[in-house]
Amino acid sequence: MLDRTTPPAIRPISKILFPEVETITLSNGMPVHLIRDNTDDVLRVDFMFGSGVWHQPQPLVANLSLEMLQEGTRSLSSAQIAEKMDFYGSWLQLTASYHYSYVTVYSLGKYLSETLDVLQSMLKESTFPEEQFNVQLNKRRQQYLLDLQKVQYLASRKFSECIYGTNHPYGKSASEKDFDTISTTLISDFHRQHIHAGNCRLIVAGNITDKVLAELDNKFGGKDWWKEPLAQQPTFTPTPAQEKNHHITKADGVQSAVRIGRQGITRKHPDYHGIKVLCTVLGGYFGSRLMSSIREEKGYTYGIGAGLASLPEGGSLNISTQTANEYVQPLIKEVFKEMEKLCREPIPAEEMEMARNFMLGDMARSFDGTFSLADGYISLLANDLTPAFYQEQLETIKNISTAELQKLARQYFTPEDFYVITAGK
Repeated sequence: MLDRTTPPAIRPISKILFPEVETITLSNGMPVHLIRDNTDDVLRVDFMFGSGVWHQPQPLVANLSLEMLQEGTRSLSSAQIAEKMDFYGSWLQLTASYHYSYVTVYSLGKYLSETLDVLQSMLKESTFPEEQFNVQLNKRRQQYLLDLQKVQYLASRKFSECIYGTNHPYGKSASEKDFDTISTTLISDFHRQHIHAGNCRLIVAGNITDKVLAELDNKFGGKDWWKEPLAQQPTFTPTPAQEKNHHITKADGVQSAVRIGRQGITRKHPDYHGIKVLCTVLGGYFGSRLMSSIREEKGYTYGIGAGLASLPEGGSLNISTQTANEYVQPLIKEVFKEMEKLCREPIPAEEMEMARNFMLGDMARSFDGTFSLADGYISLLANDLTPAFYQEQLETIKNISTAELQKLARQYFTPEDFYVITAGK
């Protein structure tokens, strides 16, 4: 009999049991990574193309070329694509990141063949109809104009420009003229160059049977969809701003946005896991230093956070919040005060334990289920890492000392290295 009066024992996480990922190739040589789980007859299929913002000839191209995949093909209209996906209970997600474009579909196993038929038409036969393109472009333009009214967007955009420079893909933002110069010719050319088997890998998670593999090979393993990948990837060099303090005036701003940060590191840097723990203590969860001081004690803001934004070719350490206009300078002063305390004083044991438990719990949630594991594996592929990365992260969270964190704070929390961006009155 199950004794429900006795709660289960609490055990610390000792190891990340990342499942074995099997890698095969389709007939045309395209790699396929398999994460098997036959618990339910559902599947997630991710097409991961080496074609993101990093590769586009001008802003908007990568995102719009991806969005237009569902706007019409030689055999299906946009309405038919939507109707078929809805009829088969499938869900489609299109995402363009800095280095990759992702076409993700969730499907019941029994309808996977029909779902892949729609996907095959979208990827191979897109026609980029002018009328639908203008609709999508206008939606993006309206969102852009709306974003320009938000102080948080203005501060975030300026911060990226300061860290990387306006000619770097990580720091370059769309401008009004980009909406006037983009065309269906630009996005169809981008699609032709990048969306093909030679520039793609598949990640399949769920109930993977021999029939599933045969369907994938039949629809996407042919030579008709193969092209040689680009011989050389574009390269860019960051050009950080010299001036550390910047203000964007928004005369009618009810609140001001504040962005404080500095150049960061990639996930491959030996300090990455330690800095992640340090940022968590500073402002990575509700019980963090910044939340306790600036939200709870001072009442300057409803929320404030600190974190690492690490990308394959760079990164940043940043703190972001919004506050009433009269609290901007006091808030900035308190942020630097909290960073200085981490440099000067060891973190108390009780606070350290709370931060460790939060991070371990967050890690456990990140690997809860096959589809979450797929997300974790895709992140490894995107950053050229192995599953050992997660075990290293776990060991650092559990074992890093307060002395090591204090040393990292003194190295990375140097005030003169930080940009301070404000947007508002």
